[in-house]
Amino acid sequence: MTKPISVAVTTAYAHWGSFSVQSLFEPGATNMIGGGETAMLHLSTALAKAGMAVSLFYDVDRPGTHYGVQYLPKYLKLPMLLSADYDILISWEDTEAIAVRHRADLAIYAAQCNSMQIGILDNGLDGYQFV
Repeated sequence: MTKPISVAVTTAYAHWGSFSVQSLFEPGATNMIGGGETAMLHLSTALAKAGMAVSLFYDVDRPGTHYGVQYLPKYLKLPMLLSADYDILISWEDTEAIAVRHRADLAIYAAQCNSMQIGILDNGLDGYQFV
């Protein structure tokens, strides 16, 4: 049996505070978060459904595995990124995570064009994705 591709997803977002993952995916959900956060959660869920081992560092009301994604508190991000090997790191405007990306085989920096926080030569990134 082959090991699934491991993906770490990080974010600098914290505007919306802690929220319930389940309520975002329920029909008629009224819990609202920002567009970048919503895209990050849906991408993470889609990658997990595709068979990848996804760890997302974001403060939710109940850490744990939801819809195939392992949700971990943000304070664990740096210790985990410095000690664990991930195949892919996806950073949503999280320059701190990109700075310690050396253990990932591929690093992707996703940014909203209205708040780009990284200079073109600041880090040798493998890819840029504007959302």
